[in-house]
Amino acid sequence: APGHAPDLKRVTVNETAEPVELRLEPGQALRGRVVDRAGSPVAGALLEAGQWRRAQTLEWSAKTDAEGRFAWRDAPADMVFVRVAKRGHVTLQSQEVVADAKEQVLTLAPVLVVTGRVADASTGAAVPRFKLTAGEVRGGAGDWKWTEAVDLEGGVYDIAFPEARRSHAIRIDAEGYL
Repeated sequence: APGHAPDLKRVTVNETAEPVELRLEPGQALRGRVVDRAGSPVAGALLEAGQWRRAQTLEWSAKTDAEGRFAWRDAPADMVFVRVAKRGHVTLQSQEVVADAKEQVLTLAPVLVVTGRVADASTGAAVPRFKLTAGEVRGGAGDWKWTEAVDLEGGVYDIAFPEARRSHAIRIDAEGYL
């Protein structure tokens, strides 16, 4: 209901279940600002709240204004996890926010872009055709998770990593090369 925060209770439904009462308390104001690493506002960033009280129960979203600001008038009083996304920036997943008197400041990092040249080790000439596969280390040494390979030409590549990971990896494969 407008002006009220949501409520959530876990109940067991059976033949002897008692009626469940939910009390919608007044909503809390959650105010915030999304900035880049230099502290400049990030306009048009999408914020989504879904996870709350260890369950995927919320359906709130907003976009930041020209000053990078957002507001949620009817937020729960306790911690909520939000996702913050903007093209060209690394998406924040499960960012903790709490509605209180302070403005929450969420900082987005730029997307990691890796560029390179694939060359023949003997001649230095560009390798005309190759496959590029992005990946990440999952656990210990040799525990890799690879994405689908992309066919590229011309001996050059660039790849963007839009999500923060513990590590990123690139694998280059070309026919006739080790």
